[in-house]
Amino acid sequence: MQRILGRSLPVLITHGQKDGIVLPAAARQHAAAISQAKLSLYPNVAHAPFWEAAPRFNRELRAFAKSVARDGKKR
Repeated sequence: MQRILGRSLPVLITHGQKDGIVLPAAARQHAAAISQAKLSLYPNVAHAPFWEAAPRFNRELRAFAKSVARDGKKR
């Protein structure tokens, strides 16, 4: 986490709201600490949004990657 703080990097944070291993509050904290973070919380999902909600996760990741690539070309 320390390597990311203070940098200007787009970051997608996906987190299950029912995660009992890493609490959703941690995702909120990370998103608040990273200026270009996008937080996506998944209701009724635990620790593995990429597995438990794969269609939504894949859509969001694809859209995020496209937006980062598009924004990178503007620079």
